[in-house]
Amino acid sequence: MCRRPVFLLTLVLAAAGAGTALPAAGLQDKECGLPLFRNFPPPTYRGANQVWGGAVAPDGTLFFGSNGQVLEYDGLAWRSIEVPGGSFIRGLAFDRDGVLWVAGVNELGRIERGPDGRRRFVSLRALVPKETGDLGTIWQVHATAQGVWFQANGAT
Repeated sequence: MCRRPVFLLTLVLAAAGAGTALPAAGLQDKECGLPLFRNFPPPTYRGANQVWGGAVAPDGTLFFGSNGQVLEYDGLAWRSIEVPGGSFIRGLAFDRDGVLWVAGVNELGRIERGPDGRRRFVSLRALVPKETGDLGTIWQVHATAQGVWFQANGAT
């Protein structure tokens, strides 16, 4: 008996309030419903226009493989970690200890902190037997519980 007027009053108030939730006509948010993302052109991160791979550190820092460098982005600033001799850095992966492993053309290694606290690339290429020859393109690196695996087409 009393329920019906209360239900109708609630319905009328809800309908009236729905129109006020939207901004004035013509001023709607043009990004409403679109995914949130931000585009960084090469001059912003001071790198090449090709980014080959990416990985997210346990602390949320982003790392990207580019031409001869690994790019680091902490949400505020970009930093570059040079990879001497690495033309295209194609693969990045973090292991369970938080070590960033790097795979590129004829280059493989990891990122470590130097004595000054800055990240630097440490090549493992010298550990590969010389008779293996050129490693070619190392397309990806996989960090698993069994170890770190570098994926390539084959050495020459």
